[in-house]
Amino acid sequence: MPSFVAHRPFSALTVALGVFLLAAVASASLVWRSDQYRLQERRTSAAYTASDHAHAIERNIDRALSATYTLAALVHQGNGTISNLDEIGRQLLPRYPGVASVSLAPAGIIRAVVPLAGNEKALNLDLLNNPATRKEASTTRDTGKLTLVGPFKLVTDELAAVGRLPLFLDDAKGGRYFWGFINVVIGFPETLEAAGLPDLAAQGYAYELWRTHPERRTREIIAASSSTALVDPVEQTLQVPNATWTLSVMPAKGWGDPLGLSLKGALGLLFSVLLGYVAKFLVESKAHAKGLEALVAQRTAQVAAREARYRAVTYSANEAIITVGADGNIVGWNRGAGIIFGYAEAEIVGRQLTLLVPHRYHDRFLEGMKRAFAGEQSDLIGRSVELTGQRKDRSEFRLDLSLATWETDEGRFVTGIIRDITERKRSEEALRESEARFRSLTEMSSDFYWETDAEHRLVEGTWEVPNVAPIWRPPIGKRRWELPSLSPDEAGWQAHRAVLDEHQPFRDFQLSRLGSEGTEHYLSVSGDPVFDASGKFAGYHGVATDITERKHSEKALRAAEEQFRGLVEQAIAGIYIIQDGRIVYANPRAAEILGQGSTGELIGSDPLLWVAEADRSKVAESMRRLIEGEARSVALDFDALRRDGVTIQVGANAARAPHEGRPAIIGLMQEISEKKRAEEEIRRYVGQLETAFMSTVKVATTLGEMRDPYTAGHQRRVAEIAVAIGSELGFDARRQEGLRVAGYLHDIGKMTIPAEILAKPSQLTPIEMELIKAHPQASYEVLKDVDFPWPVARVALEHHERMDGSGYPQGLKGEAILLESRIMAVADVIEAMASHRPYRPGLGLERALAEIERGRGSAYDPAVADACLRLFREKHYQLPA
Repeated sequence: MPSFVAHRPFSALTVALGVFLLAAVASASLVWRSDQYRLQERRTSAAYTASDHAHAIERNIDRALSATYTLAALVHQGNGTISNLDEIGRQLLPRYPGVASVSLAPAGIIRAVVPLAGNEKALNLDLLNNPATRKEASTTRDTGKLTLVGPFKLVTDELAAVGRLPLFLDDAKGGRYFWGFINVVIGFPETLEAAGLPDLAAQGYAYELWRTHPERRTREIIAASSSTALVDPVEQTLQVPNATWTLSVMPAKGWGDPLGLSLKGALGLLFSVLLGYVAKFLVESKAHAKGLEALVAQRTAQVAAREARYRAVTYSANEAIITVGADGNIVGWNRGAGIIFGYAEAEIVGRQLTLLVPHRYHDRFLEGMKRAFAGEQSDLIGRSVELTGQRKDRSEFRLDLSLATWETDEGRFVTGIIRDITERKRSEEALRESEARFRSLTEMSSDFYWETDAEHRLVEGTWEVPNVAPIWRPPIGKRRWELPSLSPDEAGWQAHRAVLDEHQPFRDFQLSRLGSEGTEHYLSVSGDPVFDASGKFAGYHGVATDITERKHSEKALRAAEEQFRGLVEQAIAGIYIIQDGRIVYANPRAAEILGQGSTGELIGSDPLLWVAEADRSKVAESMRRLIEGEARSVALDFDALRRDGVTIQVGANAARAPHEGRPAIIGLMQEISEKKRAEEEIRRYVGQLETAFMSTVKVATTLGEMRDPYTAGHQRRVAEIAVAIGSELGFDARRQEGLRVAGYLHDIGKMTIPAEILAKPSQLTPIEMELIKAHPQASYEVLKDVDFPWPVARVALEHHERMDGSGYPQGLKGEAILLESRIMAVADVIEAMASHRPYRPGLGLERALAEIERGRGSAYDPAVADACLRLFREKHYQLPA
């Protein structure tokens, strides 16, 4: 052993013990940080779960509350009354899940409730004078906004809330007066279950949905998984009208992991023992002081190198790295900070950090920094947070901030790493918009989307789309082959299930099923497998198309083709088709004329081989003129060569026509020994052939037109027509843009009308017609509070008004109707009459123009009508596609 160790026999043991203690402390710190990271991950996962369910609850409550706007539109339509509220209420309640009842309270007194059974006590309740409701009802009336009252218990001991909408109507003098309240009672069990809140318990979470009572300022539980109080839960706020609710979530078994923590502690202890042993070995191996000095020098150089690397990385980093002292002054500033905030290092170092924070956040920010420097727990330390920063030019931006504290002999410091997340935020917003567009396109598509789980059970579907028969709407939880009376046969199902079991994609798997009306229906299904992040098979998703009309058209096409082939095969004239310089079809009579035993000997041959040498140039020229489009048809006589070498005279009529999508020559030929009789026969068969051929083409053409929607693009086309009329009337560009915006939005109120009424192909009932006629008022209610630079809301309200007062919803006359509204009325009539609708075919542009001409000066503004007629008839304006 070296003399250094011999003279100090206990130094190695002392160092080993010290290293062991340091390693133990480091291991404990690492174990603690690891457990904190695990805890943070669990809290993040719980926060995402809480956010999803909170948003689902918000959507369900918003959807239920939208019933108030529908009723408000009907009250507007009825000038303050709804004569058939019971019938309308019974039809509306199923369309707004979670709504238990609706009521009308003119002048604040409940006069009508649907359903009445169980709600009799609510009748004649004076909301503005009853002590229990006076305060909130008065506030609702004065603010003029929809409010949500509750929760409270119903007589059935179930929690519920009331959505209350104050309604104001126009009086005879053009002023506004308070009519009363529209009330909607929302049942919480249905609303919360639809949002999947009880599913949290099945996922291993305990939860509480609560609010702070607005008067008592106490915590009020709305729903909870159990009566046990939650410990340090994650919380997600829900914004409901005039209130904020909170959803608190934590693991049902708590945040801790005692078993994992014990295992990590044991590993840390083992690591510390091993490290202490290694330290003892290293100390004992040092031969003399020079070795120690060399080691110190080496370590010093390493530290210097690490510090140099740290400075280089800090300087070159794109992120802003800023260090602040306890006095709040900036002491460290890198190049990335200068790029992000716009300050040079010389002009910012030594100044207060609050220069980088908008003034409205100063107090909150300084309080957090104060706690951090005091060594207290701070929301900013140890995690990444999103804040708003302020550049040198006073512009604001969103940033991501991570903070850490450290100490030296000079005191405590805080270093922050800052990233500009402006582009990330834009990308997230673009992603949300893209998802919304995708969902909208999916819901508007005539195809429907479906998903199955790993057991091939249906878990989701969007089959509430046009042109899909009800028999293709299977119940959730069923497998495709579990539906009764569904083809294919057992062998076909087994082949399909083999593809599914191998998790392979499939395309155009066709099903058929007999409908109740005795008609066979067909469906085409395509799907792709879905795998989770770990690669495990999770199910299928795909689209399906109702192809019943296509199948029936194909059947009709085959029948027409068989009829055509029968006519051609039995014709007494020779019939042939030439394409690409070869005979591709010849009927038996053509083979007979040319002395062939069968048509097969003609197929694929050059037609000029069967023409006598003297006439080949004439026949070749006629074929060229047909193919190149110089002539539509030709008739010529020529000498033909039979197979046995005999020359015969042939008369032929040929025309250019498509065959399998490409140009071809189709013709008739006949021996012309008795030329007059043969020509007569040819003319008769030409007529029959053209009729059969065009019939086949018409049947085939319908296959490409079956998927055209009836009313796609209505608002866009109305907007373009309105802009064109405005231009004709001399509107400037800004006013024309107002017409375009109003046109795109004039029917937005139809979103409150059930889709099945809008797409109904038969006559509407009186109640359904009243709902349809309420859409201008509903459009106005949606748009009235939007600060457009144009009268968009008023145009939406008045676009069904007429100059003679025969329109709706207000029955306005003459100049009381806005000029833009009069233009929109004419554009709406033109597009609606010229376009197809579910209940009738399009009437055509001329019928639409005739209607405008008929109503000029009575229903429609004469100047607007003249501009419209001039636009189409003199300037040949075309309807937008």
